[in-house]
Amino acid sequence: MTSHNFMKLAVLCNNHPGSMGWTYPGNYCEGDMNFEMYSTLAKTCEKGKLDVMFLADGVGVQTAGIREGHFGRGGTHVHFEPTTLLAALSQVTSQLGLVGTVSATYHHPYTIARQIASLDFLTKGRSGFNLVTSGSPEEAKNFGHTSELSSEVRYRRANEFIDAVMGLWDSFEDDAFLRDKASGQYFDPRKMHKLNYQGEFFRIEGPLNIPRPPQGYPLISQAGMSDAGHDLAARTADIMYAKYGTLEGGRAFKTKMHEAMKKHGRAGGELAILPGFFPVIGATEEDAQRKFRERQTYLDDGGGLAMIKGLWKVDLTGYDLDGPIPDLPELQKLAHGQQIDFNRAGRRMTIREAFHWLASAYAHLSVIGTPEQVADAMQLWYQQGGADGFNLYLHAMPNSLDDFVDHVVPILQQRGLMKTEYCGGTLRENLGLLRPTWQLPTR
Repeated sequence: MTSHNFMKLAVLCNNHPGSMGWTYPGNYCEGDMNFEMYSTLAKTCEKGKLDVMFLADGVGVQTAGIREGHFGRGGTHVHFEPTTLLAALSQVTSQLGLVGTVSATYHHPYTIARQIASLDFLTKGRSGFNLVTSGSPEEAKNFGHTSELSSEVRYRRANEFIDAVMGLWDSFEDDAFLRDKASGQYFDPRKMHKLNYQGEFFRIEGPLNIPRPPQGYPLISQAGMSDAGHDLAARTADIMYAKYGTLEGGRAFKTKMHEAMKKHGRAGGELAILPGFFPVIGATEEDAQRKFRERQTYLDDGGGLAMIKGLWKVDLTGYDLDGPIPDLPELQKLAHGQQIDFNRAGRRMTIREAFHWLASAYAHLSVIGTPEQVADAMQLWYQQGGADGFNLYLHAMPNSLDDFVDHVVPILQQRGLMKTEYCGGTLRENLGLLRPTWQLPTR
């Protein structure tokens, strides 16, 4: 069976912001800056034949919770810079894809093109980056702005950014470097090309001072939730991390993205859509529910309200926490825009249930049950057209990752939904994606 027939699996290896996950007994704390922690996670991912170890990132400390009086409680205020960490992890893995987040808002395309190309060589073709637009005031002020840039400006810049990065990766043709000792010719100058990029935000002559990467273009992923983000993914991305909580929503989203891709001359199979998936796995359903309840005790009410304010931009202080989520216009807009369903078992979630849900599943599909129940849900979504795979959100690192690899992966493999061995040498090969052919840089 080829990689085209298998679901694609990524693992988000950060603690969720403000989730208090670091306080859970046995949990890793990424703020410890402990390389051995990430090394262990990467080796477990590779043991389970997962496709991608994914690291989220931001370029500033999110201070909203601190200002609200919950100083220092969140688990992801400080962490490694992703490309540096992934370069180190490239030396303790041999087949796992390594993908980190990069801000198109505050980084320069030349620097990022060089960093990710270098990582692709270090990994022998297993690298990629997740392109984001940074939208917090803290990040803006770290880069000389008095306030965050508008979404429109950030996405105009992001489109230029990715065009420039891909153009720089094509600075040299694949066979430009002869390294012929007999003739003394190191490379063929005719196969070196300047980019000469001129846009609204960037002026880049080129060429990039690194050969064309092993994958041609290292993997590009995107997770934007706006129409502009969807269009950017449809035009440029290989993987899209998505957020929806129903199978019907997943089907509709995939249809929307495939239609958007056609407008850019791309086929649907060129983009894998991976919704977030939050499993809590127990020997029995009761055991899994117990684990989830234990997890909830590590988030206090004040921290939960701060999380809702930070993520949903609405202050619910003063409302009954055990009453239903209020029917506010800003929450109606949020539910429509991010495909969030506030109802559970025929009733509206309470505020307390909402922030516990945010701290765990973060508005993604969640399954709390046995390995078979988790595998059943994944199989249903995959085979019924709701997903090309999943981006795993795990509630207790490393234990939840161990549970998934040891108990769910074997079931998926037995059902023919997951590979038992990696299918190729590069990340693109393992994902069934073609290596982009060299193109003459044109701008």
